[in-house]
Amino acid sequence: MGIKLQYTLIGMILFILIYAFLVKGASKEMKKENNNRDLEFTNTTLIEVDDTSLLGYTFATYGVRQRNILTLDNVYYKDNNIEKLTALQGVYDTKSLTLRGDVDLYYKDGMRCQSQEAIYYKELSKLEIPTPFVATTPLHIFRGSSLIYDANKRTIKAKEVNALIDMNTSK
Repeated sequence: MGIKLQYTLIGMILFILIYAFLVKGASKEMKKENNNRDLEFTNTTLIEVDDTSLLGYTFATYGVRQRNILTLDNVYYKDNNIEKLTALQGVYDTKSLTLRGDVDLYYKDGMRCQSQEAIYYKELSKLEIPTPFVATTPLHIFRGSSLIYDANKRTIKAKEVNALIDMNTSK
């Protein structure tokens, strides 16, 4: 005895509806997963320019931009004031670059800072280190619990300085 045509059509319609809902559900999950990422890249150099000159550049092995916040891994940064800045991770928003993990910074004026965390404000040419640090200038080496360095004024403010070595041998 044969299968009636109406049962075959009902079975096919049910199969098509179930398949359509499964595919639609899977595509929604994919959209949710990547919805927040504006940009994702690996081994990339980001170059900052204005109308007339190169302002700075950043290299990162991996980066993601989400909601105007750029997160970078294995950061190398250089600009007009900084000779070299490296860190394991960096988070860049519109005002600052927050660095974490083995932060090492060389200014062009001879200042060097090492710590585990730092915040660099490019517009102000200011560096804040809220964690213990080691800093070296052409004349001094010192350690402390936190530091603020203003490259424009060439001033250093440090808390709980526990070592200061004067490298000036002309005394």
